[in-house]
Amino acid sequence: MARKIDERAKDPDAKRPEAQGSATRPRPVSGAHAAAPTRARVAGTRPDSEKLESALYRIAEKANSAEDLQELFSFIHQVLGELMYARNCFIALADQNHQMIHFPYWVDEKDPAPTPTGHRSRRFGRGLTEYILRSNQPLLLDAIALQRLIDRKEVDLIGAFSNDWMGVPLKKGEQVFGVLVLQSYDALHHYGEQEKEILTFVSHEIASAIDYRRKRDALQDAEERYRNIFESVAEGIFQTTIEGHWVTANPSLARILGYGSPAELMRSLDVTTLYVDPVRRASFARALAETNELIAAESQVYRKDGTIIWVTENVRAVHDPAGKLCGFVGTVQDITARKRTEDALRESQALQSAMFRIAETAAMSEDLQQMYASIHQIIGELMYAPNFYIALYDAAADLISFPYYIDETEQPPASRKPSRGLTEYVLTTGQPFLSRLENLEDLVTDGAVKRIGAPSFDWMGVPLKKGETTFGVLAVQTYDEKIRYSDPDKELLTFVSQHVANAVQRRRDQEALKRSEERYRSLFERNMAGVFRSALDGEMLECNEAFAKMFGYERDELLGLPSHVLYPGGAEERAARIREFRSAGQMSNYETTYRRKDGRMVRAIQNVAIVKDESGNDVTEGTVVDVTERHNLEEQLRQSQKMEAVGRLAGGVAHDFNNLLTVIKGYSELLLDGYGEADPRRAEVEEIRKAADRAGALTRQLLAFSRQQVLAPKTLNLNQVVQSMDALLRRLLGESIELSALLGEGVGQVRADPGQLEQVVMNLAINARDAMPRGGKLTLGTANAEIDELYAREHPTITPGRYVLLAVSDSGVGMDADTQAHIFEPFFTTKEQGKGTGLGLSTVYGIVKQSGGDIWVYSEIGVGTTFKVYLPRVDAPAEAVPGRAVPVAHREGGTETVLVVEDEAGVRALVRKFLERSGYRVLEAASGDQALAMAEKERGKIHLLLTDVVLPRMSGSELSKRLVQARPEMRVLYMSGYTDDAIVHHGVLSAGAAFVQKPFTADSLARKIREILD
Repeated sequence: MARKIDERAKDPDAKRPEAQGSATRPRPVSGAHAAAPTRARVAGTRPDSEKLESALYRIAEKANSAEDLQELFSFIHQVLGELMYARNCFIALADQNHQMIHFPYWVDEKDPAPTPTGHRSRRFGRGLTEYILRSNQPLLLDAIALQRLIDRKEVDLIGAFSNDWMGVPLKKGEQVFGVLVLQSYDALHHYGEQEKEILTFVSHEIASAIDYRRKRDALQDAEERYRNIFESVAEGIFQTTIEGHWVTANPSLARILGYGSPAELMRSLDVTTLYVDPVRRASFARALAETNELIAAESQVYRKDGTIIWVTENVRAVHDPAGKLCGFVGTVQDITARKRTEDALRESQALQSAMFRIAETAAMSEDLQQMYASIHQIIGELMYAPNFYIALYDAAADLISFPYYIDETEQPPASRKPSRGLTEYVLTTGQPFLSRLENLEDLVTDGAVKRIGAPSFDWMGVPLKKGETTFGVLAVQTYDEKIRYSDPDKELLTFVSQHVANAVQRRRDQEALKRSEERYRSLFERNMAGVFRSALDGEMLECNEAFAKMFGYERDELLGLPSHVLYPGGAEERAARIREFRSAGQMSNYETTYRRKDGRMVRAIQNVAIVKDESGNDVTEGTVVDVTERHNLEEQLRQSQKMEAVGRLAGGVAHDFNNLLTVIKGYSELLLDGYGEADPRRAEVEEIRKAADRAGALTRQLLAFSRQQVLAPKTLNLNQVVQSMDALLRRLLGESIELSALLGEGVGQVRADPGQLEQVVMNLAINARDAMPRGGKLTLGTANAEIDELYAREHPTITPGRYVLLAVSDSGVGMDADTQAHIFEPFFTTKEQGKGTGLGLSTVYGIVKQSGGDIWVYSEIGVGTTFKVYLPRVDAPAEAVPGRAVPVAHREGGTETVLVVEDEAGVRALVRKFLERSGYRVLEAASGDQALAMAEKERGKIHLLLTDVVLPRMSGSELSKRLVQARPEMRVLYMSGYTDDAIVHHGVLSAGAAFVQKPFTADSLARKIREILD
């Protein structure tokens, strides 16, 4: 078998024909030693067939009996050593998915196992092992042949140079999954074709043995893992045939039903005899057979001893591969105690309400301390409970802690080892206990308990349980001999304890579930959050369906792509992110942006860590949650809050500016009265007045945006408003724009100011006209609309309800997202300088908001824009809208006495001049207090109170009420730069109140005064 080198040996490659094919295909060099006939074997002879058969049999037998793969590998090495020289032997296994080679068995005189990363594995390279994996053929090389392969760059030398190297592929069918290699560093031991044939021959059995053992070990691991879960879970688990025969059941189910073991349960009865109501069971089975969904049901069943218990089942139908129904599988929980307590609680409505609140606080509390305090409060409403505590037992540490403890006389105790107190008595017995003075003495005398803490008249404690295991105690006590507890109190507290126990255990289970997720990730593929694992070099290794769908991919499709396809910045951004991860070790609640397959962006929160995989390589793994919708809603809310803030600022500015404009316009008029038509100074003053008029128009638009303008709302039919504006809109739009109206039938009424509503339509039409410089189409549409909770969640500024929709759509140039985000802001405009103030859409926004409605814009570049205005629908008949009133001539002067109340000195002086020039007697005051004092001193009649709405310390409306009460004949006229107090409730003028808006002219003020006094 091994051969000695003949000094006369010729070049071993001298007679070997050159390999055919491309340079990338391994050359057939396995016959390198066949061309050296002068070499002779050193020791042994060719094994006979009986010895080879024996070797194969022993290997197959060892595959079954070996404790693990290492024992099998070692035995294979031993058998090979009996057949040939095999001092240096290794087995390599290939991971084609990850392009890795693992070396689970390695014995070599010179080289340690290849461990560049500290583990017996490496990436695919160009070593001799990979050569065999690619060629799928045995390979036999002496030193010369090996050197030639290296020189031709067909392989790389990895490890020490050997005299002879022989390897054969390990196959499963035609698929190579590994390589078996022997090599010699000894000049006295060489391999030939016989050894290669023997190694090739036995390699088939070795490959079968390794493949069998790997599959068997994997199956055993999986079975053991799932068996542990099956055996240890607290819920009952079962599987039955469709006829009702048991297939399997776990110990918890046997315990719930009162049997000693699953075997006893399954041989004692069928499922059909278990139910108290067999008709209900049959109906449940029919419902399961008609769906693939999990169905939950509560039923009464018999225990072994004949008692009846309540259980809740979660069951699903099972189908064979052909889709035929073959049985049912599900879980069972004993809810008897809960049902009994619920039955008792139905007798009291107050008690039902309390239980609902307990369940609610258990679900809504941020932490256990908050939940404990809420439960204490609820129990205190049902019974005497100023002294209340919760004790928890940690079995691992053998300690009792008191996370919540309220007592009139005792301080919260520290954690302690269990002793013989009443708390420990309930923990030990697992039963509720009501201790009164008489029975406590008996327990103390018998040594069952000892007194701990201050003595109480009554002490009542109930266990907190998970299944049959008691892990805590809920207790109350009374130090008042007039207040005692009863058995109904104990039943109530027992019921409450179940809710507390569930909440506490749910917190513990969440931690256990987190650990379980780390160990058994594959069990949670249907997690709603995206779960992934990727290599640091960018390859996506694993992900669940939720992760793939989040980014618009199929799972298999995404696993074939590099991870950086999900990053807007590509590979460079991902590399930067990996550097962050390496620095921090992990990223918790890290919010970032990813890119979907269709190019859309996904806002996500991720928790990522760098961990070691099964081979010891660094990988990133974590979870990703899509928060795009939440992020968008937050942006909408921020935009709404910004608009509110800008509106408040705009309203304040407009109010103060209106006072200034009143003075400017007033004195302009006074100057004009003093200049003749030919006076050159008159034109200059005219310009001042015109500028003030334009400024006044701007302030009115600001007041509209800030929702502080004066409205005179009426019940209107929106269709009639749109129809009445048809001629006006056509003149406004011109001939190049087609106008059409799609008015819905049966459209309801709205409550709005007719003039302001016309202003909304007008401004939207102008905006659409400017977006269609080359012509286009403008469509006005109306319809009834119902805003539901879903739409309201996506548009936080609108509340659900009944609305009338006005849609204004154009075929213009459209707007991008950034423009849409600012479109309603005052002074924002896309027009060139001098072509617009940027207040048109701001005015629309303010009018709609002040009318109780909402407005949204939808636009696409090159497609057009649609504004949707939603106004609340009202159940009232439409009112007639009068035409524009013809001004009635009034006498502009008078002799009456007018009390002017204005805190702005400039405005007050101007109004006084106006009135005195018109013949009025004027009394003036800067505040409400001054006005009251002046009115009290005035002995004559005061015909009119002219007051600002907003005054320091006292509003104009409050002042008018007090003065009119003393002087019933006095008339009142309000003035203001904006209106937001009692006289104008949400911008709507109170019935019967007269009002003049700043800035006003002397003529308009005079006419208004005569209108009131006459």
